[in-house]
Amino acid sequence: LLREREHGTLDHLLVLPLTALEIMLAKIWSNMLVVVLCTWLSLEVIVKGALGVPLAGSMSLFLLVTAVYLFASTALGIFLATLARSTPQFGLLAIPVIIPMLLLSGGSTPLDSMPQWLQWVMQGSPSTHFVSLSAAILFRDAGLSVVWPDLLALTAIGLLFFVIALARFRKSLAS
Repeated sequence: LLREREHGTLDHLLVLPLTALEIMLAKIWSNMLVVVLCTWLSLEVIVKGALGVPLAGSMSLFLLVTAVYLFASTALGIFLATLARSTPQFGLLAIPVIIPMLLLSGGSTPLDSMPQWLQWVMQGSPSTHFVSLSAAILFRDAGLSVVWPDLLALTAIGLLFFVIALARFRKSLAS
């Protein structure tokens, strides 16, 4: 969105009979479709095929969780983009948000080894829930009846960022 604003192509979108919601959903949907497809291909061809790593869980449930995570992450990105005025400013804003979110998600270091207050803070990160869901589904064969609380939390985080980003995006289009 920032690059489109900087290059003037956002004005072309605004001439079309599209709402801010439709523009945001198109951005999220296109990103989600490509990444989920590449994730599926990577798991099938590389992880299962070339490396021979057995994956115990449901591939369709994992791909659903991946799609929800991408929704939440893209909504967070759009929210950050509404705070920034340029692409370099967005990059500087993303560093203190996205890097700690990924490093403290439980994928690199165990969440249990972190201070209690940080564990609580990281529950607001979509990456924390995605790491937990991925391990549970792919390695422990957890079904929806087991992972639904994390999936619900991930969906709620995504919806929260989406609603805030949509409100800010609409406001930026009006001004």
